[in-house]
Amino acid sequence: MKESVRERNETKEGEREQNETKESKTERNETKEGTRELNETKECERERNE
Repeated sequence: MKESVRERNETKEGEREQNETKESKTERNETKEGTRELNETKECERERNE
């Protein structure tokens, strides 16, 4: 009985870690998107200055 509770808790912990990994991937993607937007803004400024 106690063993299955421990196994369930370990499974929940593993799922939590997977969710944290997904969350950090999402944050990295948002950072990349922000960088892309910055680069596009710089490109537009460069074109206006030419």
